[in-house]
Amino acid sequence: MVQPWQGGHGVHGLGAASTQEESLALVHPLTSTNYFESNEVSDLEDELRWGEQNPRSWMASLDVETQRRLTQIPLGWLRFSTCQPMTGGGCGKICVANDGQLNRQVVIKKINPELLNDRAIRRFLNEARITAQLEHPGIAPVYELGVDDQGLPFYAMKQLRGQTLTKSLTDYVALPSGAAKDRMRHELLQRYLSVCQTVAFAHQHDVIHRDLKPDNIMLGQFAETTVVDWGLARTIKRSHDRKSRDRVSPALRDATPPTTPWIDTPGSLTVQGTVMGTAAYMSPEQAQGLNDRVDQRSDVFSLGVILFELLTGRSPFAAATLPKTIDNVINCNRADLSKRLQHCPRPLAWICLKAMSPNLEERHPSASSLAHDMETYLAGQPIAGLSESCFERFDRWASKHRGAFRNLFSGLLILLLVLTVAASLGLRLSVSHQAEQHEMLRVSQASELERETLQSENEALRNELKQLRETRPPNQFQNP
Repeated sequence: MVQPWQGGHGVHGLGAASTQEESLALVHPLTSTNYFESNEVSDLEDELRWGEQNPRSWMASLDVETQRRLTQIPLGWLRFSTCQPMTGGGCGKICVANDGQLNRQVVIKKINPELLNDRAIRRFLNEARITAQLEHPGIAPVYELGVDDQGLPFYAMKQLRGQTLTKSLTDYVALPSGAAKDRMRHELLQRYLSVCQTVAFAHQHDVIHRDLKPDNIMLGQFAETTVVDWGLARTIKRSHDRKSRDRVSPALRDATPPTTPWIDTPGSLTVQGTVMGTAAYMSPEQAQGLNDRVDQRSDVFSLGVILFELLTGRSPFAAATLPKTIDNVINCNRADLSKRLQHCPRPLAWICLKAMSPNLEERHPSASSLAHDMETYLAGQPIAGLSESCFERFDRWASKHRGAFRNLFSGLLILLLVLTVAASLGLRLSVSHQAEQHEMLRVSQASELERETLQSENEALRNELKQLRETRPPNQFQNP
């Protein structure tokens, strides 16, 4: 198994038990008015005085290029005061400071003094500038990049309030089945669509996140959905951009300044064979350290894992140990994933499994494609590439045209009621008619019996009269 790079961001832990990131420092309870009510505040050190014991002596160990980059950053530290440190990990330390110029609270992230090396500093600067260049409502804006009085780099960004998607998923799973849970699932799917659109924006600007997970997604109480922690993000070059650049003459190409001079080239900060990301949410190529194959589709895989957790309430790959988790990611048992999604809406299961395909070519090509499928599903439209049965087509139509379906259902209900009443009346009439027929038949039979009796009696009287006539004398009835 490839060993992760130990100098900064590497393989994080599993889910909510991962190494503390700056996303945890940005968590703000929805019901809290004090930023520090549910966060641990460290008073063991003053963030404003890092490195005071030996000012700037740490820079001597850096290479010339890294020192040049640091000296070109303005001081910028004096505008921030009352810095309150937060416990944190990774390559950055986080605190909340007061911006004296604009009288607002901001989040300050500074590089961890324990990681003062060239690679960590360049990665830190990359994180700040990549985050600042991605100007999107779903990405926290960076207000300033600077160095403090000891020369340590820092950047100030928006203070986020809300809770992580991890907390929201926990609340969702705890809800009993019913209308409230259905509403919350719909809201979380809308938030998930916003995440996909934010990542799609980054992909459009040739930036991949490489550490997408519920802990790095902040949900505000006013529908704000923010993707945080771009510490592992890197830029990638499109093939057609490289071909266009190759067609330019060498002299003109060398004279043309790069568009993002502070961003290190792809691969300059990521060593082949280094495992980067959070184990339970990384893609198979990330888990194997195949960083030359990591692109937008790797982020798509992570988004698929998040969708799987939203639909099932459980992580698809998380295990008791880190090696087992990575092994689950690399093997990616599709049959097991499909079985665990069988109780979910089939379109959502199809989208999730496509995003989590072990084969890069079978996934959505980017987060934009994934967002399009999610938007299509939420709009009640058929998803391209997914065949529907007649029942699913009718169910989708009914979900989309609720008013028409309600009217149709009401009409069918009234028609059924009318038919039921008509059938009941018809049955009663039929029973009454049958009773009348039986009565008429009984009367007819009685009359026939009486007629036969009278005929029999009449016949008997005739026979008796005939006998009397035959037995009397001939002149018995003559007059004297």
